[in-house]
Amino acid sequence: MDLDLGLVSAVMSGGSKAYFAAKRSGITSSALNGAPSEAWKFIETCVIETGDLPSLDYFLAKTGLELTEVEDSVSSYIEEIRKRALWKKLRSGHESVEKKLKDKKPDAALEELAQVLREVRSMRKGSSPTGSLLSLGKDVLEYYDRVKSGERGVLTPWESVNEMTLGFWPGDFVVVVARMGVGKTFALLMMARHAWRSGKRVLFVGTEMSRIKLAMRFYSIHLRAPYKDLRRGHLGQYQEEEFRKGVDSILNEDGFFIVGDDFNAEMSDIETAIEEVEPDIVFIDGIYLVKNVGHDRHTRVSNTADDCKRLARRKNVPILVSHQFNREAGMGSKAVISATNVGITDVIGWNADVMLEMWQTDDMREDNYMGWKPLKLREGEGREFMTKWNFELMEFGEVDMRDSYKDEDFDNAPDGGSKDDDGFKDKEQGDFLF
Repeated sequence: MDLDLGLVSAVMSGGSKAYFAAKRSGITSSALNGAPSEAWKFIETCVIETGDLPSLDYFLAKTGLELTEVEDSVSSYIEEIRKRALWKKLRSGHESVEKKLKDKKPDAALEELAQVLREVRSMRKGSSPTGSLLSLGKDVLEYYDRVKSGERGVLTPWESVNEMTLGFWPGDFVVVVARMGVGKTFALLMMARHAWRSGKRVLFVGTEMSRIKLAMRFYSIHLRAPYKDLRRGHLGQYQEEEFRKGVDSILNEDGFFIVGDDFNAEMSDIETAIEEVEPDIVFIDGIYLVKNVGHDRHTRVSNTADDCKRLARRKNVPILVSHQFNREAGMGSKAVISATNVGITDVIGWNADVMLEMWQTDDMREDNYMGWKPLKLREGEGREFMTKWNFELMEFGEVDMRDSYKDEDFDNAPDGGSKDDDGFKDKEQGDFLF
């Protein structure tokens, strides 16, 4: 069976419906061979110029192609041609990878393999079936009933975030963005801890910090041990005794996993870890340092943002990452921070379902407070709020700081309701040891 001629014949006999089915599936002239490829270009030109396929007589007169009797539906030809293109791509990719391996260049071979897989995924996007929007009505009702009954996504320690988002839901791509040194790693660990304490399986990815340093931050937060004293080995006698007991009490517990170490987190490792752990939520500390394919940093980070979005949807899990602002963010006395101020690539902002800014003036840092502002919400409404940010008392709960701080550089006027907090407002769970 001549697949290429069969496809063109099926489209000409099936009309516009068959043509657009092929287009949605990613069929182009480059996917066909010989005369059918030129015939497909002619069909595309006619559709562009007239809005419809050429008549059969006009087609035959212009292309000289002898159509064949259609043996199957157009979808059958589309699928076979898609498989053929996929086979060619995988074969050429295999040959390229094999050559690099023979040349003893395993790193280059791995990058080539990753690029081939990325192109293959792109080729398969067009095979996604089209469905009826109206048929999703039952899913809408199911979602409504779940929310009405009080079901929420993965919650955070801060009620304002939970009110904005109803929790982080499967498929969400969430970005926490701030300037360097503001406290993004601690913030992600606070949210990861809260999720774990709520019974969720957590996967935490470190990109530049060693596992032991991440673990020290986690235990400092979880057991409310002053981090500076813990890091320097200066806990008081009673604090140290209680800290040791606290560590021992959860050593054998499950559900909090970590991947990556010392500037060596790769996108392929993250995907593998998600498949192995099957987490309820994924945290990536420093998306801009994840290793990925690409000829420069902009491309690599853009690819990582696309991969995170894809993984969140395909694995049905929320992925929350930290990122930095660009150097120009907040410059000038009246500058306003927005999602366009994220560093390296705009793709992160485009892909984000939720983007939260952390901001802190010198006065706020001295007084141990942190400001939060929603920069982007695909759903719902958001407002700025404040939290404690006290590493001596290890208190980070949401507070009412209305009218207390107004930062012209960030154009943030905090406005939050009072919160009965004890660390993270979860003392009913037996929160901290001391």
